[in-house]
Amino acid sequence: MIPMRGVLRAWRCLMVALCLAMSIAALASNRAYAESVLRIAMTAGDIPDWTGQPDQGFEGYRFVGFNLYDGLTDWDLSRSDKESDIRPALATKWYPDPKNPKRWIFELRHGVKFHDGCDWNADAAVANFKRLTDKSDPAFSPVNFARARSRTNDIDHVEKIDDYTIAIDTNTVSSLFPYNTP
Repeated sequence: MIPMRGVLRAWRCLMVALCLAMSIAALASNRAYAESVLRIAMTAGDIPDWTGQPDQGFEGYRFVGFNLYDGLTDWDLSRSDKESDIRPALATKWYPDPKNPKRWIFELRHGVKFHDGCDWNADAAVANFKRLTDKSDPAFSPVNFARARSRTNDIDHVEKIDDYTIAIDTNTVSSLFPYNTP
């Protein structure tokens, strides 16, 4: 006669083996499916910072900043078979001052509003340049100044000409702003 302890042990082994076999069979019968959603991980969690400036370096600009913030000009990415050109965005037209090659005139788009309903105009454009470059501005941030400095190093100052026109004076005669050809 088989002892009871041996029967229980055999029964337990049989059940574990049966469960294992059923699990393997269930897994083997599932078909492999390709994922249909592309997931991209990035560090853009701090966008925007307290001043409204995109943060987290270029990744923040690339994934979020370019989608949330408009510039005076934009890249024309409508075609992939030719080199991208610059096109109007918040500025409808820009050109060098005929009397001063270091001064660029930007004519601004009418009818644009910020998300809170405030008008986009020359005052807003000048204020945005000032908060990045003027240490006395209340929204000035040394971190954003350092980031902007690499892009605005040649800009001497920005001034309002009228409600929808600004002038950007540069330190040198340069091609900082390419001519627009709308």
